[in-house]
Amino acid sequence: MALVAGVQGVANAATPSTASAGSVPSCVVGHELAMGTVAVDIINKCSTSQRVTVKYKNGVVDEKCYAVKPGETKRTWVPVNISHFDRLISC
Repeated sequence: MALVAGVQGVANAATPSTASAGSVPSCVVGHELAMGTVAVDIINKCSTSQRVTVKYKNGVVDEKCYAVKPGETKRTWVPVNISHFDRLISC
């Protein structure tokens, strides 16, 4: 089950050279959408594919790991607003 949120926000991520465990490169961002559901767009602006998942402010981590190709956007959502987007983490 994919979990996401409903107010706009941007993911915080470290650069590849300074990435700590679980962080993603700064060229991979997440945007929380206000759509009447809980939704997050995962956008890969990197030159390489990235594997990420979504973490929410209530501590819940999405069960799905998203493989996102360069230039690709993936959307994850659930039909109810359970929390807000916190950040992306590698998986």
